[in-house]
Amino acid sequence: MFQIHYNCLQCGKLFRTKNSLDKHISVYHKFFYKTLKRDKRKRNKVKKNQEQIKKKEKEKDPLDDEEIGTGTEFTEEGVRDNSYDLHNEIFMNDKHIFNNERNIEIDTQNNLKNEQQPPNFERFIIEFDEIWIEFYILYLESKISSSQADKLLHFIDRYFTPKGGEKLPKTMRTLKKKINSFINIQKPKEIDLISKKYIEKKGNIILLQEKN
Repeated sequence: MFQIHYNCLQCGKLFRTKNSLDKHISVYHKFFYKTLKRDKRKRNKVKKNQEQIKKKEKEKDPLDDEEIGTGTEFTEEGVRDNSYDLHNEIFMNDKHIFNNERNIEIDTQNNLKNEQQPPNFERFIIEFDEIWIEFYILYLESKISSSQADKLLHFIDRYFTPKGGEKLPKTMRTLKKKINSFINIQKPKEIDLISKKYIEKKGNIILLQEKN
C-alpha cells in the first residue's frame, strides 16, 4: 500500500502526520505558516458572513412587512396597492453588496502576479482547503520524466483553470486515481523536486521551491 507522508515544501523534510508538519512549519517557516493562516482566515470570514445572513433571515419579524411600506392609493384608474416588502428589499440589497465585495476580493487575488499566487490554483485552495498539501506530496514523491511532467502540467491546466475546463474532482480519492492515470506512484523515496523550468512554467506553484 502507498503510504502518504507529509512533506515540507520549504526544506523537504518528511512527517508522518499533518499536525507534526504544521508544528514544524510554524516554528521554522513562519512566512509559509502565515500564508496558510491568512487563507484560512479569509475562508472563515466568508463563512461567518454567510451564517450572519442566514441568522437574519431566521430572526426576521413577519410583522415588519405589514408595518413598513403598506397602504393604498386612490387613482382615476381605481385603487392601487402600494404595499411592498421593504424589509426584504433592504436585506437583498445588503446580500447583493456582500456578494459583490466577495467577487471583488477573489478577482483581486486572481489578478495578482504569478510570482505571488497563481490564479489557476485559487479555486482549488478555496474548495479543497488543506487537501492540496497531499496533492503536492504525490506530485513531489513521483519519479517523473520530462514527458510525464508535461502530462501532469496538462492535467493541472484542465482541472484547475477557473474559466471553463472540466469539473473539479469531489474527493481526494478521485483526485489520486486521476493522477495515477498519468504517472506511476511508487513508495516514498528520497524527495526529488521538479526542475526549475517546470516550476516557472506554472508561475512558481504556491511557494514550491527547489531543494537547497
